[in-house]
Amino acid sequence: MKIEDQEFVSAVVVLYNPTEEVLVNIRSYAAEVDKIYCIDNSERENSFVKEIKNIEYIALHKNTGIAYALNIGCEKAINDGMDVIVTFDQDTVCEKNTIHALLTTLKRINTPVIVAPNIKYIYRSKSTGERIFSDEKMFPVGNEYVNWVITSGSMFRSSTFDLIGKFDTRLFISQVDQDFCYRLKQNGGKVYRVGYAYIYQEPGNTKKKKIGNKIIHIPNQDKKRYYYLFRNEVYLRKKWGDSYKKFYVSRYKYIISIVFFEKNKIQKILACINGSIKGKNM
Repeated sequence: MKIEDQEFVSAVVVLYNPTEEVLVNIRSYAAEVDKIYCIDNSERENSFVKEIKNIEYIALHKNTGIAYALNIGCEKAINDGMDVIVTFDQDTVCEKNTIHALLTTLKRINTPVIVAPNIKYIYRSKSTGERIFSDEKMFPVGNEYVNWVITSGSMFRSSTFDLIGKFDTRLFISQVDQDFCYRLKQNGGKVYRVGYAYIYQEPGNTKKKKIGNKIIHIPNQDKKRYYYLFRNEVYLRKKWGDSYKKFYVSRYKYIISIVFFEKNKIQKILACINGSIKGKNM
């Protein structure tokens, strides 16, 4: 029986060909939530995750994209009576009490809101491949209202999901977070980052390069990722018009990065062009 004022908190995690390292990641927040929904986009079964007691594992047996999988998990959580949902990538690790800090903030904001943590980076040892958890922060410490936050670590009420509507499955991957946050703000909601609560994330293929006294970050995405990034950016600008300007992703910086700093330039530029053409026709 639900105690008065008690809120049930759930996590939705999207899997794609996970290794057993994912168990370490999920355990970093498993004790702070009531239930975890693992939505698996892999072709093969990964039911080993069920060794964590409060997990419900749902295998889709194909890559349906991040948005579709998130919708499955969020709808399942709502149908099971969960009051709060926090979404995660499979490679995300939480610092202790991050969920508690987000939930405390969520409870004191009266309007529909997405609350999200700050981010620290995980790097890999070149010699062993082991993870190195750094204290390098993506954002300065401090709480603030922002335009959008990444999907991983984002917490919101089930009622907020009902207000916004489902994640846009046409996006498949990339910019799912921008679109979701944009729709919340268009419905009178807010997006808030808790500067002192942290998740750890690997920066993907991003590489650092020193130019003079400045350190710049080279995205170094593969051509498939660039295709979706450009396709979705064109689609979202077309979908939402001028009101979407604060959410724009700069396509120029990616082109500059590809041309001057990355390998496989022609294939990546072609992927950007093809993505842009496809986005115009969506």
